[in-house]
This record gives sequence, structure tokens and C-alpha cells, in this order.
Amino acid sequence: MNKKKRNAAEQSHFPIDGFLLTHKGMENIAGEEVHSLIGKKATLSDQLITFPLQTFEELFTLCYTSRTALRIGMLLRTFSYTELIGSIAAELPKMDFSLIGKEDTIAVRCHKLAEIKEPSQHIEKEASTIILDAIKQKTGYVQMVDLEHPIITIILFVSDKQCFVCIDFAGYDLSKRSYLVFTYPAGIKGTIAYALVHFSGYEGKGVFVDSFTGSGIIPVEAALSAINFPVRFYDKSSFCFREFSLFKAFDFDSFFSNIDKKIKDAKSEIFAIDSSMKHVNYAKKNAKIAGIVKSIEFRRIEMEWLDTRFKKETVDFFASKMPATKEQFAEKHYKEFFYQAEYVLKSKGIICVIGNRQFIEKYAALYKFNIEKEQVIYSGKEAHTIFLIRKQQQNT
Repeated sequence: MNKKKRNAAEQSHFPIDGFLLTHKGMENIAGEEVHSLIGKKATLSDQLITFPLQTFEELFTLCYTSRTALRIGMLLRTFSYTELIGSIAAELPKMDFSLIGKEDTIAVRCHKLAEIKEPSQHIEKEASTIILDAIKQKTGYVQMVDLEHPIITIILFVSDKQCFVCIDFAGYDLSKRSYLVFTYPAGIKGTIAYALVHFSGYEGKGVFVDSFTGSGIIPVEAALSAINFPVRFYDKSSFCFREFSLFKAFDFDSFFSNIDKKIKDAKSEIFAIDSSMKHVNYAKKNAKIAGIVKSIEFRRIEMEWLDTRFKKETVDFFASKMPATKEQFAEKHYKEFFYQAEYVLKSKGIICVIGNRQFIEKYAALYKFNIEKEQVIYSGKEAHTIFLIRKQQQNT
């Protein structure tokens, strides 16, 4: 297919909407990201945000560069329901299946956004039968199914009132970071680490410190964002949209290359610090895999010695997931952290942490900090509360 014909074939699908699935509690951050990456205003609902599209390249861009997404793709249909299976039978045959080529294998998945009594497998089986029958009636052939490695995955995102039917363009969970090879049990997902960085207000300028770095995921996400380094830089071949029949003639090498030209120089003041040399090494290895090891300084420092590395009021940002240890040891970590932060953090500096509310409130107050904002983000059913904390300002 030549370029002129390809463009005509692609544009025949528009106008359409895209979708981005994110964590519950991250919808606003994801909406801001969509606007910054492709200039589109998003409509927010529970976990799922939608936005208008002019080209499929906008979806390719989001898949390649989004730091907030779990899934990204094209919205086929949205409908409200009272009885789910009956509504699926009525609504799915109305969809436009022209994006699916004869050679494209498909699979149907169900992703519940709320507690739905209907089993996911039953929803998938019923929806798959309806979709295959609808395609056969419209095209005259039987669409191929591959439940293990489909080219096109159709996902039904089901809330307690609505169903969103979508085509997944990436083909896998985008919250998983391929650079995160060396892990530890108390770690968080890259998407949530990025949310913490975003919540702090860090935009690549100032001294940024993670003093409990663990696997290094927070400094890595900060560095990737600071230098505009695509989070999927080394995953270019992994996207299933590259196998869609409609895009066989698309020049993906040039497309990705044009985005990569926006990567900035690796100049930043990001510090990955931990009391464990093993964790420091984990962080450094993960950063090397991510391609941004030169953007981060790695140090093994005991918390009580932090003021030997940073002078008084020289740190702009602290961002960490506090250690999840036994209570008597955890309290010691919180007390020492706020004690050190009171000395090295600038007067208008920011602390942004995920941790134990009781200890944060206790020691923030003790060392004259105020909790300014909170944000709860869910990873599955696990809740992470992000606290944004500032120094109490003295009256002059």
C-alpha cells in the first residue's frame, strides 16, 4: 500500500476517540499528560479517560511516551446497561470492525472497573461469540482467534453502570517497566513512582533526592521525565499495533526517530540514596538498563549522615516511598528522615512521600512541617497515599 492509499485508508476511520486506562486516583495526572503529549482535552471517568483523535499516530505517541498508562487504544463503543449480557448482545453488533483486517487474529478480554457479579470468562465468551458473528455477517469470512498471542485484543472495560469496548494498541500492561530487572518486595510500580514525581512538581530543575531508593524506580522515573526520555525507548518492537494489517506500510522507524530527537542532555541533579549497598547497586543497574544512568548520582548513605552530603537548605525535593519495616524500626526511619529534612531542605522545598500516616503526621509536626496535600492512588486494591509536605513558613 503506497503512502497516499495508506493515508486514505487510515483517515476513513475518523472521527474516533482514544482511551487511556490508568490507576484509580491518577485520572487527573493522566488527563494532563494526554494534553501535554498530543494536545487533546480528555474526558475523565473512573480509571478510564477518553479523548478525540485526528490520526492514529497520536495513539502511537501515547503508547511510546505515556508514563501514566496501564492500557492505551481506540474506543469502539460506549454504552450504559442494566443487564450486562443483554446489552452486550444488543450493542456489540453495531460497532465498526473495519480496523480489523482479515489476517489479524483477535481475542476478547474483560477488565472490571468495579465489583461485577458476572464472571469475566463468561463475559469474554459471550462477547467473543457476538463479535465473531457480527464480523462474519459484515465480511463473509470467519475471523481468526488466538487467545495466547492475538494481534488485536478487544477489551471490555466494565464499570457498575457503563461498558467501554476498546481495541488495545499496545497489547500489554504499560505500567510494567522493562528496565525494572532488579527489584525488592516493598517497591512500587513505575506509573505510581511517576505520579509521585509529578505530584512533587519536579520538572527537571533543582536537587531531587530519594533517600530510600530501593530499586531506584523513583529517581529513574524522575530522570526519564527530566530529559524527555521515552519510557518505552527500548521496547519499540513490542507494540502489537505494529502488526495491525492497516499499518503494515507505516514507517515506524522514522516515527520513533522523530520523537527520540526531543531527548534532552542528561544534565540533572537527581540522587538515589540508600543505606543498603545492595539496593544502591540495584538502582544503578536498573538505571543503566533504562538508559539514563548518567542522569543520576548513586550513593550509599545512612540516613543519620545525610547532612554530611548535603549542606544546609540545599535540597529542593525529597521524593520517596518510606520503608515498610517493623513498627519499632519504621518509626526510627521517619524520625531521622524529618530531622535531616528540616536541616537540608530549602525553605520552600517539597517533600513528597508514600508512607505511614501516623508517623508522617507525628514527625512532620515535630520538625515543623505541614502536610499540604494528599492523593490516594490504587494499585489494584492496594491504596498508596501520597503526601505533599512543606516547611512551616516563619512570619516576618
